[in-house]
Amino acid sequence: KYLGFQMVQGRVSNRTFVEVMSKVQQRLAAWKGRLLARPGRVTLVNSVLSSIPAYTMQTQWLPSGTCEKLDAISQKFIWSGSDPHRMHLVKWDKITQRRKDGGMGVHVARFQNTSLLGKLIWDLLAHPTKLWVQVIFSKYCVDNVTSLLQLSGSYFLRSLRKAYDSLQPGFQLQLGNGHSIFWFTNWSYGTYLAPSVSFVHL
Repeated sequence: KYLGFQMVQGRVSNRTFVEVMSKVQQRLAAWKGRLLARPGRVTLVNSVLSSIPAYTMQTQWLPSGTCEKLDAISQKFIWSGSDPHRMHLVKWDKITQRRKDGGMGVHVARFQNTSLLGKLIWDLLAHPTKLWVQVIFSKYCVDNVTSLLQLSGSYFLRSLRKAYDSLQPGFQLQLGNGHSIFWFTNWSYGTYLAPSVSFVHL
């Protein structure tokens, strides 16, 4: 570990993040569920998922099995009550919906992981002057997100690429104010067009 972050080397599997799952399991122990009403259990689940795994989710893409395990722990705790084997009365897809849509607002591990990594991607795209963004670009000798995500570097970069691929279908182009310069405007969050051609007649 370094500053609390799991140092990942080689192949990543569910065992890589077993400590995260173990901590969540301890916080959502069955005996706590017996002392709380269901609204209290939902509140505790969201509180735990917003704190313990969030630190890791900010920089690393959790395997699908890990996210499914975290969701299973949450689901079991919500419905446990006095009977740990109690039947789940509502589908998981339903209780994870927003409250105004009839759900319980329970966090989904994969969505939370993607959104936290998405905040970093947004900084890379929209705030290139931030110190940490400049450090990343300098470290990998690139000047744009497209070039950065094409590199096969650390697991951090691979995590950003997976989150980017997951979020990209939701990206939208917006019209500007009409003052953009064709050759010197970053149209695709990549490099400018001017350096890509040998000669531009202005």
